[in-house]
Amino acid sequence: METIRKRTRSRCNCSIGLRGRLRQQCPILLVLVTYIVLTLTLAVDANSDRETRQTQHRHNILLLLTDDQDIALGSFDTSKYMPKLHRYLVQEGIRAKDGAIVHVPICCPNRASLLTGKYLHHGSLAHNNSISGNCYSKNWKHDEEDHHTLAVHAQRAGYTTLYAGKYMNQYRHYKKSKENTISPDSIPKGWDYWYGLEGNSRYYNYTIVERDPSSSNMNQSATLRLHHHGNQYPDDYLPLVLENYTLSKLPQLPEPWLMVVAWPTPHGPFTPEPRYEHEYANVVPPRGENYNATTTSQQQKHWLLRQLGVITESTAIQIDEIYRNRLRALVTVDNHVGKLVQWLENTKKANTRASLYKTATAQRRLANDETSNPSVTSTINEHATTMMDRTVIMYTSDNGFQFGQHRLSIDKVRTCCKYGEIMKCCA
Repeated sequence: METIRKRTRSRCNCSIGLRGRLRQQCPILLVLVTYIVLTLTLAVDANSDRETRQTQHRHNILLLLTDDQDIALGSFDTSKYMPKLHRYLVQEGIRAKDGAIVHVPICCPNRASLLTGKYLHHGSLAHNNSISGNCYSKNWKHDEEDHHTLAVHAQRAGYTTLYAGKYMNQYRHYKKSKENTISPDSIPKGWDYWYGLEGNSRYYNYTIVERDPSSSNMNQSATLRLHHHGNQYPDDYLPLVLENYTLSKLPQLPEPWLMVVAWPTPHGPFTPEPRYEHEYANVVPPRGENYNATTTSQQQKHWLLRQLGVITESTAIQIDEIYRNRLRALVTVDNHVGKLVQWLENTKKANTRASLYKTATAQRRLANDETSNPSVTSTINEHATTMMDRTVIMYTSDNGFQFGQHRLSIDKVRTCCKYGEIMKCCA
């Protein structure tokens, strides 16, 4: 797992001491979440209501999350495979390394950690991808989601919050039994705008649960909708659906905002856009010393790993094709990142109290007291900035992947022993 952080061109107040164009290489999971949570928590004034807190100037936060993107085997080689990400975030930002360890190779526990800043042995976090394992269980919702996620902290600090994409593997909407409508409890606490994928990573044939507060009225249920998607490209291809949604909502978000974009990519079923399905035809995953390990090497490992046979030629061909498809699918993510950054860079707003005060009363007072003064108007125009100058971007993945290491063919599998039985614990 790797995080790429881009600090804006404005003055850096980063609490973990990373700024500018430092070319450090950095993975980070809990550190970046801790930074967000601490920043948001410290910003909350216990004696202020939410509307007042929203008038204070804070940086927007854009958190970009992929699914199973690995470091060691090359899919984070942005100079080769994600040129827009490389140009806009790597070359102009920081790469964090050794910030935290992905503690299990499973989606849901790591997503619970990312949302709360906790390791899985704390509280009611998920320890596998099942409901009984606390992946979107009642305990998770009551103990963690309602009180301790970064979204809850962000709302308390006056942020407008938006989540789009994969959430937790067992996420589903609830229905009101009598009205047969979507229950408001379907939306995790803390998120103003919600565009959540039901279930695990998919590219086609899925359901999105949406809440859009901009369409709210006296009937709260009217703000909730289900979007059922089929298998038609490009209308149903989920990464493109997320691209269209996020780019359409960005102009509507009152500042400051926290937006999370969580792609299914490059998680299985490894489905790239049709226009990229022939890219990287000659690329293969690294064949390091652990790839298809020798019998001598395997005999030195745990007895469970010693049960694995050699990787056959047909399996190796399949490994190579899946590796290519993952890279091909990431092209769409790269395009999306580029469009988000370009929108932020091209959107100018005056970085003055006029753009920060949200209440009508405050805006009328500002209009009466200041904008009639030519010198104030000149100052406003001089200090107009782009949205990028007030935005922090973070890019990371929930966990990595493997391709033939230690004879473990395709996935992020850990083989473990429990009560004398062999289990495969994979997302």
